[in-house]
Amino acid sequence: MEQNANALPKVTLGQYKGLEFTRRVRPVSEKAVELEAANLTRTHAPFAPVEKSAARGMRVTLDFEGFMDGAPIPESKMENVTVVLGTGQLMPSAEDAVYGHKAGESFRFDFTYPAEFRVPELSGKTAQFAITLHTVEQKQPVPLDDAFAKTLGFDTVDALKESIREKKRRSHEANADRIAGAALLGMAGANLTAELDNAILDQNADHDMNALRERLRRSKMTMELYCKSAGLTPEQVRKYRPNHGKDKSLYARMAELLWNSGHEDQHRKPERMAVPPDTDVYLEAVETSEDEKEETHRSGSRQPLCGNHS
Repeated sequence: MEQNANALPKVTLGQYKGLEFTRRVRPVSEKAVELEAANLTRTHAPFAPVEKSAARGMRVTLDFEGFMDGAPIPESKMENVTVVLGTGQLMPSAEDAVYGHKAGESFRFDFTYPAEFRVPELSGKTAQFAITLHTVEQKQPVPLDDAFAKTLGFDTVDALKESIREKKRRSHEANADRIAGAALLGMAGANLTAELDNAILDQNADHDMNALRERLRRSKMTMELYCKSAGLTPEQVRKYRPNHGKDKSLYARMAELLWNSGHEDQHRKPERMAVPPDTDVYLEAVETSEDEKEETHRSGSRQPLCGNHS
């Protein structure tokens, strides 16, 4: 503990009381409520058999089996497999083969295994897969009415909409808290004076960069794209991480250090700061907002067409 305390830089707090920031809460629009309610009817719409050709978004039940040189491939046979087309439950070549076929049809398609497949005897070879399509189902439209609301546990459609409205209101309130907390912390941080050791700064910068790289990796985003989007070079990112669209100053870094240190005497947390800053808020900005994204409803788990050999 003493070693950690001694490693902290000497910091003098400036003004942190009485800071003013207008907290703005985005109102919940009726359009957003209606869109969410309509999305629920699509998500919970039931599937029903149709005499149409299989297409993306439809649910199919099928049998399939793989053959190599006319002989069945061990453990490749599966029966009555139910998948929703377009959700990644079938390998692409199998899904492409299913499209355009109707219930009751049987057909085949060829599939060439990778040159270095995990089952050596199948590497680089072409197999034939036989498919029998038992059913083709399509989601049926559901009216947004009291009967639908009752299936979700609400007495009326108005009660359902009020639940959606309240959920969005809480989300907007929480987002306003995050923005206000980060802004107040930045304002207090701008009034700090600190004697900083370059070795500590470099160590912290390296730690932040490693954390950022991991966050980017999980978001399937490259450092190059991140820097291009932020208008910064990697070295600038290393020194100043973007925070709410602005360069994060050295003093804002020190404010975070004080926040995380937990000292309650000379290193008191600035008043009115209910939420610590989100240093990765920039990444969240590239994600689709809550009001614009639709829930993705997938039926069942991923079931590769080739079973253990896919």
